[in-house]
Amino acid sequence: MNALDPLVLRLYDATDDPGTVPEALGALAAWTSETAAPRAHALLMTPNGAVLEDFRWGLSPEPFDRYLLEMGEDLRMAAARARPGEVLSDARDVDEKRCPGCAGSIDRAAFERSDFFRELLAPIDSTFSLFGTFPLGGDLILGQAFIRGRRDGAFEGRHAARMKQVLPHIGRVARLLGLQRAMEATRGDVTVALEALPSPVLLLDGAARVLASNRSAERLIQQRRIVTVGGRLSAVDPRQAQALAAAIHKALLLADVARPAGASTLKPAACTVGTPPLSMILHAVRPRSPFRSGAAAPATRVLAVVHDRAASVRLEPALVQQIYALTPTEAALASALVEGKTLAEFAALRGCTEETVRTHGKRLLGKVGVRRQSELVRDLLASAALHALR
Repeated sequence: MNALDPLVLRLYDATDDPGTVPEALGALAAWTSETAAPRAHALLMTPNGAVLEDFRWGLSPEPFDRYLLEMGEDLRMAAARARPGEVLSDARDVDEKRCPGCAGSIDRAAFERSDFFRELLAPIDSTFSLFGTFPLGGDLILGQAFIRGRRDGAFEGRHAARMKQVLPHIGRVARLLGLQRAMEATRGDVTVALEALPSPVLLLDGAARVLASNRSAERLIQQRRIVTVGGRLSAVDPRQAQALAAAIHKALLLADVARPAGASTLKPAACTVGTPPLSMILHAVRPRSPFRSGAAAPATRVLAVVHDRAASVRLEPALVQQIYALTPTEAALASALVEGKTLAEFAALRGCTEETVRTHGKRLLGKVGVRRQSELVRDLLASAALHALR
């Protein structure tokens, strides 16, 4: 094992805890630059230069934050973009005097006279750097720099050779961290979509593991009314667990079938779990489902929809008011009727007569466009107000 190997292993280990990446990057910077107190930064960027993640070592937070804001003015960044995949030294490779006419070359002496250098780099003694931009695939770019102060002197050819050895590893780790970030973001998008559904819902993979769930389902899990064993959906009662496993298996058989035999074969499976009982319907998530397309949750194979027989429905009065253009009192009455309250119970809660409530009720029926209380409840339960349930 050479001196670089443990440093590289340390970097890969840091993918489990991104907070330790800067320290691992600093160790690689020390090895590369042969400097006791090195500085370094790694930027995960988009092709247009937007920074998705930045990891830094030995750089003061406020000055470097300012540098990121002004990075577009850094002539070295232009040089790196003109020569992607190359390790560049701002004191050697991109000096116009040494490489006249080279793409991306800059005049080092003029660069040190620039306001950008004097105001942003000189105060933090970031005089010399080895740097470059390195495509990672998937519209991700690594911007990498190892930095030395004027006292340490300019980087030399052996330092560039060392940087070339560590770059593939930094690139792989940066890509892994970028993919983790993207997965977390898309997982958040899936959760937002699930929150729009009125019932408790869970997404399962091919091994019945729970990939995502909305808050209604999370509450049932916390209450132990929905049980997971090793991350897999199950039940406490052995017979219920067996019935649930059979229903999930039935859904899984249809999840990846290219051409189902007929519509009847796509009927969901169902079972009952828990105490008080929960009805659970297991739908096969087909290949073209939005829950599997793109990067959202490609491992999803089953959509589990839960009906809690013991739960009462309560619509948010403010939302009902907006949808049907009601007064606050009419909206409160509508929500109370959906909950199962009588006119007399609502009158008692509001401290008014039942006759007054009947007057509000007649206006409510007219605004919703129905004639009977049962029709009103049915209309409300079919409205968009149901999709705000939590």
